[in-house]
Amino acid sequence: MPKLLCLPGFLQSGTVFAEKSSGIRKLLTKKLGYELDYIDPPVVISSKEQLPFKLSADPQEEAERWDDVVAKNLNTMLVAPHGT
Repeated sequence: MPKLLCLPGFLQSGTVFAEKSSGIRKLLTKKLGYELDYIDPPVVISSKEQLPFKLSADPQEEAERWDDVVAKNLNTMLVAPHGT
């Protein structure tokens, strides 16, 4: 059985990525016989300042969004940004 490694993006876990890609996942596994492996990113993002983008232009809204990301344990990434 062929295997595919599925790598989530910024602020996403393997579980979230699997849920968001359920349509293609079902096609690949049930119809084409692939095995998909969704991993969780190993690098923890400790502050919103480490992100290469803003979560909002409004500081209060950005703080609330960051708190939500942390509460859901989605403050992770695959590799640390260059220079850190």
